[in-house]
Amino acid sequence: AEFPDRFPGLTGEEYLALQYQAALWDLQRMKAAGFDIAVFDMPPIPDYDPAKPLTARNAPLAQYPTFLRWLDAGEEVGMKIGLFPDVQNHSADFPQGRKLNVSEWVTALAGALDHLGPAPALWRIDGRPVIIHFGTDSSCGSPPVPGDPPPDGGWRKVLQGLRATGRSFYFIADIRPHIPEKEAWNDIADAAYCFGPAAPAAFLPENQIEMMGRFKIPYLWIVSPGYYNPGVNAYSQPDFARIHDTYMAAMKADVRYLNVLTWNDLAEDTDIM
Repeated sequence: AEFPDRFPGLTGEEYLALQYQAALWDLQRMKAAGFDIAVFDMPPIPDYDPAKPLTARNAPLAQYPTFLRWLDAGEEVGMKIGLFPDVQNHSADFPQGRKLNVSEWVTALAGALDHLGPAPALWRIDGRPVIIHFGTDSSCGSPPVPGDPPPDGGWRKVLQGLRATGRSFYFIADIRPHIPEKEAWNDIADAAYCFGPAAPAAFLPENQIEMMGRFKIPYLWIVSPGYYNPGVNAYSQPDFARIHDTYMAAMKADVRYLNVLTWNDLAEDTDIM
C-alpha cells in the first residue's frame, strides 16, 4: 500500500501495523464496555478506479485500508466491524465538499464490498454485509441526483444500480422524521435509522418509538452523544439523562440494535472520548 508523505520514515507495512495496534487498543476498550459492533465512518473517494491496485489514495472510501485492519483486529477481539460510508467527501482534497453521482456511488460501494473477502469480523445481517449510511435522506443536502423527489433524492437509483451488479448487501438508510414521504424508505432500503447527535433530550426516545411503528423495515435506534462545543455545528446541553432515557426506552421497546454515536476528530466534544 502507498501512504501520504505526512508519515516520513514509515513504510506502508509499518504504518498498517501501527493502525492494527491502534484498532486493537480501541476495540478492546469497546468490548470491555459491553459493545459488540463498531461501525467505521469513511467519506467516499469520487475518483476511485477499481481497475487499479488498492492504495490509500485509490480506495473506494477514505481510510479504507485502515478499515481492513479494523476487521483483522475485530476478529482477534471478538467484535463485528461495519461499513459506515459518509454522504460526501469533505476533506483537504475537496475542501468545499464533493458530492457523488449515481455511477460514482455504485463504483465506490461496489469497491468497498469487493475487498472484504470472507472477513469473519464483518458485520452481516441475514448473511449480507451491512452498509450503514450517513446522510441518505434528501434533506441532508447531498443527494446523488439533485432534483429527484424526496425522501431519497436518487438513492433509490444508487441501490438499484448496486443490486444490479449482483453484489449482496444490507443497506441501512439515514432518514429524517420531518420528511412526509419518509415511509417510502420501506421500498428502498433494508432498514432505517435517524442520525441525530444534537437532538433534544426527549426527541430520540419518543421519536424512535414512533418510527418503529411507522416502518415495515427494521428501525435501528441511536443514542445521541451531544455536542458540547458552542459555535461548532450544533450544541446540546450536557445531560446524562439524554443517554439514560434513550437506553431505558430502547430496552422497553425490545430493540435489537442500538447505535451509540460518537466522534471527536472535528473538535465537537461528544460524550464518549
